[in-house]
Amino acid sequence: MATPTRPLPRLLGATLSSWSRALALPLLGLGCQGDEPSMVSETGGGSGSFCGDGVVDPAEACDDGNREPNDGCDNKCRAPVCGDGYAQGDEVCDDGNDVDDDDCSNTCQLNAICGDGIVSVGEACDDGNASSGDGCSSACALELCGDGVVQSGLEEQCDDGNDVDDDACSNTCQLAPECGNSVVDPGEECDEGWFNTETCDFDCSLPVCGDGLTNYDSGESCDDGNTISDDGCDSACVQEVCGDGIKHADEECDDGNRDNLDECTDQCTFPACGDGILHEALGEVCDDGNDVNVDGCSNACALPVCGDSIVQGALGEACDDGNEVEDDGCTSECEKIGGTVTVYANDESLMVPDNYYDGSLQSMSCHEFDVADDGLETLVDVEVNVALEATWVGDLVIKLESPQGSVLGLLSRPGLDEEADHGFGVSRNGANLEADAPLHFHDGGTDDAEALGDGLSIDDVVCKDDLKCDYWPNPDTIEGLASFGGFKGGAIAGLWRLCVGDASGGDPTTLVASELVITRI
Repeated sequence: MATPTRPLPRLLGATLSSWSRALALPLLGLGCQGDEPSMVSETGGGSGSFCGDGVVDPAEACDDGNREPNDGCDNKCRAPVCGDGYAQGDEVCDDGNDVDDDDCSNTCQLNAICGDGIVSVGEACDDGNASSGDGCSSACALELCGDGVVQSGLEEQCDDGNDVDDDACSNTCQLAPECGNSVVDPGEECDEGWFNTETCDFDCSLPVCGDGLTNYDSGESCDDGNTISDDGCDSACVQEVCGDGIKHADEECDDGNRDNLDECTDQCTFPACGDGILHEALGEVCDDGNDVNVDGCSNACALPVCGDSIVQGALGEACDDGNEVEDDGCTSECEKIGGTVTVYANDESLMVPDNYYDGSLQSMSCHEFDVADDGLETLVDVEVNVALEATWVGDLVIKLESPQGSVLGLLSRPGLDEEADHGFGVSRNGANLEADAPLHFHDGGTDDAEALGDGLSIDDVVCKDDLKCDYWPNPDTIEGLASFGGFKGGAIAGLWRLCVGDASGGDPTTLVASELVITRI
């Protein structure tokens, strides 16, 4: 069968028509292969549409009438998207990849890299380095006074992270003026902390002898606020002590050593009986460091013996007249001879005026003893027994007056170092006395009257609680006789008086009963 053929003119026309259209495309300026948009007939035939013709066709997202790729509509009529390689719209960058932690993120924003010198999103600053302390931290945060970090590069002395201006760190991050903060503030001579140093006192003044501040680090061993010597601290602020070889005002001597047995003791006093040091070179055979004559070592630093004129009750002496005459009332064995008489007071109980004693007998309450003449003319010894009701023994003064007016102080405000017999001052001996525990005073007593009440509380009773009832008299500052022996040889007959005074207020005293025991020949 023969192959059909088309009419030549129709075939040629179709060929020419296609060729002519192909030739026309470059003439329309539609670009090269790959950039050509599809020819789309808007009417189903005739002329076509293309990207860049300014008409948004169904296949196009946009068409801005040009072929610029980065002006909001690219050359393929696509809307801009992050990752297309073009920074468009609100994009800060577009690196055309999907790496999120490089310089440009997957949202097309610059990633902040502290230290790159660019203040990026999230950075308050970026000074191109990774150092702190220069106003911009290594985290690209502003370094400011009040951030709680001391920025030495900003000359901050402190930073307490608050806005309180009157605390130790001001709002300008400077230390408040304060002695001890190691900063020399206005008005301070120095400041090296809270303690003394070699060059600065703790009160922020320079160490100066005489300023009243002892700075051991600067070489002072004392500082009494002056530069006067002989007051315990010398003009160079060196402690004045016994043994430094310098005789100070309160020293009798100073031989530069602490030897007790040479010419100057370790207390810087001359050797003497009663200093508690046995000085054999001075002829001492004992030294008990006190001035009590009847305790086994006399005031002459000699051992007690009968005939030394001291009645040693502890040795059994009843008397001691300092001689060996047998018929004078006291034998050579210190035993009494002659008769004794006990005389009771003529008066009943007497109230003692409270806080009235002024040193005189007129300020005291007195029991009187009218002693008759019984033919024995020589008085040898006197003893006193007295019963009192009292609530503070340290207030009391007791005196015995003879018919001739001689006065012996038996007791004078025990426990008080008196200046004079005037009734002033307060004794700490606050024990009590009760009438059923009377006191016995005589030269051979076992205890010192000045110690009456020592060691007892305000609830205790003398004699009853401490069993100390027997005392030798201690006149203290009372003028007159020193002991009962002072009455020896005096008249026996006549009016004797035993008087009690009260020298402080608030503690009542009653003289309940009393008696004299007189020995005479």
